[in-house]
Amino acid sequence: TNSGISAFVDPWGRVVESGELFAKQVLMHRVWPVKGETIYTRLGDWLPVGSLVSTLLLVVFFLLFSRKGRPENRD
Repeated sequence: TNSGISAFVDPWGRVVESGELFAKQVLMHRVWPVKGETIYTRLGDWLPVGSLVSTLLLVVFFLLFSRKGRPENRD
């Protein structure tokens, strides 16, 4: 990376090899493809779209029902 740590991370999230901060270096590590699918490869773009839609629906729901409980200001 331009600023930060470059690293190799295994499928379980463990850092197996990393470089130093802000150092010009080349890291080499042998990697193997993982068998199996992730949630994203199974569902594709439906996952982020579904998350966005559900978040928007929750925001609208809370905005609508939070107004009903407040007393009106008639000044």
